[in-house]
Amino acid sequence: MSIFGKTGLVLVLVVFVVVALGLAFVKPGWARGETVTPSYQNIVDSRTAGSVSIYIVGQASSYIDAGLLSQLGFNQVYKLDSLTSLPVVAEGSLVVVHVDDLSKLKAVDVLDTLTRSLGKTSRLALMILNPGHDAGKAWDVFEIIMKYFGYRGEALIPPLDPNAPIPTDKKQIPPLDPRISTAEALVFSTNPRGIIIVDRLFDKQYILLESLRMSGLINPESGGSVLQSVLGAGTVISWRNVVPLGYVGYITANMTDSLCGVVTGVMSVKLDVLYGNVTTTAGVLYHAWFIHVEHSAVGYETKCYRGPFPTTNYHYPRKFNTTVDWLTWRFPGQVVEDYQPKNMGGGQGISYTVSMAGNPAISVEYGSTRELKDVSYLWADESEPWDGVVTIIHEVDKPGNVSDRDMVGRTFTVEPSSVGFLDPLKPGGALPMIIKAYFTVEDNYGDKAYIAIGAALYPSSYYTFSS
Repeated sequence: MSIFGKTGLVLVLVVFVVVALGLAFVKPGWARGETVTPSYQNIVDSRTAGSVSIYIVGQASSYIDAGLLSQLGFNQVYKLDSLTSLPVVAEGSLVVVHVDDLSKLKAVDVLDTLTRSLGKTSRLALMILNPGHDAGKAWDVFEIIMKYFGYRGEALIPPLDPNAPIPTDKKQIPPLDPRISTAEALVFSTNPRGIIIVDRLFDKQYILLESLRMSGLINPESGGSVLQSVLGAGTVISWRNVVPLGYVGYITANMTDSLCGVVTGVMSVKLDVLYGNVTTTAGVLYHAWFIHVEHSAVGYETKCYRGPFPTTNYHYPRKFNTTVDWLTWRFPGQVVEDYQPKNMGGGQGISYTVSMAGNPAISVEYGSTRELKDVSYLWADESEPWDGVVTIIHEVDKPGNVSDRDMVGRTFTVEPSSVGFLDPLKPGGALPMIIKAYFTVEDNYGDKAYIAIGAALYPSSYYTFSS
């Protein structure tokens, strides 16, 4: 055999061995790719950790591990065998329960336990896990939780099915959001009062932190610089002459790489609802609602296998599209009063005030994460207020001196707001105020996430409409 032939054979053997070794090191389940989620260590400072107690009940420990919470820095974590052994909880508590454990008990027994152990605790969150997507059990539990809030003399803003046809008659409210039955977790909180629908229990550390933030149990602004770098700085919002009714929240893991099929980021949305009114000198009452949006997303490192070796990509949210539809085009009596930010602009910090009847009512400030001081937002107003459509586009402006890798694992949040009122002198100007909202995020590789929300609003979240 010639020298050339031997060399060629050696080269073929070397390539074969390299490929074989590469394949040998590909972990099971890595056939196409993997998502590398951050592993946070002691991200919660001692003061924040000391103000939160976490109770993990029964089968919930198979999905939310106490060690995971300790790793984050929480030091008051209690594992219980059953809901009936739940003690009277302290202020600032998160209780995590699996839907299967609740289904073993009678509804009245679950309700009795909740009223005994949770009572009227002012700062509380209850997370119900449903990883098996059992629709029947989910609806049963949802009804029990509604009863518990009724015991407290409170109610939640029910999320409506955003895909249901918009009723022509205001007395016909669209059905509840079916994602209540398909979500892998539901979170109910008392102060602020609201519901969080968790699409998937994907990045559990992030979902726990984001749920605690939405529930008001942790505040990134006072939780230390590391927590702020992950969740962003806390919202600064002040209001006058309006009443907060509660919120509707969603956390979804659906930014996906179309080539490798792996999750590249998580999007979350929270709609804070506040109420106010104005009575004219003629005695006409105008109901008004302020919608403050927290539209957030975080990106991950991914490895995409186009052969034995991975290509590493660093994802971060690049473009946010936030739309709140006040449905003026359907109901002329649902009128947009004001919205912000308007026109075009940009900066590391954005601040504005939304007004009602010419009077300042809500002030909001937000900006990019403090750890990335050179990163800012650009925004463009694409609203059509005459039709009731408020659309704001935000883009993350990353300068060249900040690497894509530095952007991974950091939450970016945009916070547009709008106010709409009911004009009783126009068609459709009767209660309730029915709105729909649409959100998309696109990362720096073009992967997208989408979510829609519907809600029927009243002067208070427990208001009952009757003909």
